[in-house]
Amino acid sequence: MKCAGKWIVALAASAALVGCGDEDGGGGGAGSGTVAEPWTTYCVATFTEDYTFIDPFGDVDLEVQAGEAYLMGDYRTFAGELRADILYLTSAGPVEFTAELAAGETPPFTTDCEVDANQHNLGVFADTTLYGDEALTEEICQLPAGTIVENQGTSYALVGEIDFLGTSPSTYRVTLGGLSERCGGGEEAFVSAPWVKVGSTNHSVVPLKGFLAPTPAPSQ
Repeated sequence: MKCAGKWIVALAASAALVGCGDEDGGGGGAGSGTVAEPWTTYCVATFTEDYTFIDPFGDVDLEVQAGEAYLMGDYRTFAGELRADILYLTSAGPVEFTAELAAGETPPFTTDCEVDANQHNLGVFADTTLYGDEALTEEICQLPAGTIVENQGTSYALVGEIDFLGTSPSTYRVTLGGLSERCGGGEEAFVSAPWVKVGSTNHSVVPLKGFLAPTPAPSQ
């Protein structure tokens, strides 16, 4: 089991903390994190070969098999590289993994979505309660799983202390963005993020996450 206190930041709106612990949140799809309803009609990466995701420290982060399909968090070019973020769906929310490919390198998956040309949405991946205070005592709204809005700058950041053993949930401050109207018109809130184990690694999982949808075709 990995026991390093390290940050893996894939997007400005998300971060996964890796630590030690035994809590296991289970997986989505067929227990494998693969894409499941209602997310199957959005941008999906279907792997054409076995692929291993490596974290910034050179460790194996996730191994996927040919034929598995995952919801895409992002698909873009950056500093001459092609980057694809896939979302491993668990019962608590998605865990993000990033593939970095050299210019001209063929991706290990197929997708109907285009690089740098997709619609950015925000999804609620588990029934979620948002609070007005860091202590999580003042409930301001409840968001059912499957809620989808346009991603208008929603982001989150860790607040308070963190349990590096991975036994107590973490608390994040959420900039509401596109969720503001559903939560009383405020600009920020707080949410509890449980720990989920994927493979040998524990992740602090926020149930709100950006994902891609194909850009609608121009009207005729």
